[in-house]
Amino acid sequence: MKKLKYAALASIMPLALLNEQFEYLKMPMDIYLKQETKLNEMLENVKETLRKAKRSVIIWRRMHRMMASGITDPAKIDVFGLMKPVVDKAL
Repeated sequence: MKKLKYAALASIMPLALLNEQFEYLKMPMDIYLKQETKLNEMLENVKETLRKAKRSVIIWRRMHRMMASGITDPAKIDVFGLMKPVVDKAL
């Protein structure tokens, strides 16, 4: 059954014409795929920026609530001590 379909297609559109159409569409398709990749990268960057902003707002809100309740003691966690190995590894 498939052979009949291919035979019918071959009789309607010669292979040279199919190849011509493929070459005609190849460049626009490559451009489209490159643009799609760039857009996906931009989307990931925006998502990461939003995650960082969300974390910042959450931290600010918690600190503001603590200050409003009268807690003035510094944080009991050494944030710089926790981050130092990560920074050293990145460098």
